[in-house]
Amino acid sequence: MDDWTEIKNGFKLCFFALSSSAAVNSCLWCNQDRIALMASKRNPVVFLRQVRIEIEKVTWPVRREIGVSTIMVLIMVILAATFFFLADWIMSFGVGAGIGFLNSFFQHIL
Repeated sequence: MDDWTEIKNGFKLCFFALSSSAAVNSCLWCNQDRIALMASKRNPVVFLRQVRIEIEKVTWPVRREIGVSTIMVLIMVILAATFFFLADWIMSFGVGAGIGFLNSFFQHIL
């Protein structure tokens, strides 16, 4: 695999293996990114600036999407609760009937 891979917009990203330190040292992009990462760990102002930049990249849902997602979650919770209630009720009925049958069976034998 090549150290450099071109992506859609014509930008190049460096993909390097952990064992290949030569690729990291020769890649200016990686070194700059490492320097920025180290600066953000030490300087809270740089960190908050980077946070703001990353938050601007987020695609936030609109009110309708939130409403639809909430309704879907509530419907799935109700369906799951109903399923587990019925499964529990059927299994408890079956276990109770089995215990009752075994109880009457052993009373007739003894």
